[in-house]
Amino acid sequence: MALLRWILHVSTLILGGLLGDHYDDAPG
Repeated sequence: MALLRWILHVSTLILGGLLGDHYDDAPG
């Protein structure tokens, strides 16, 4: 489903931004 893919995409961006402050290897 496109909706599921969109949710996963947004979640990845959010998590990537949060984890990016602690892990240099985090995507984004």
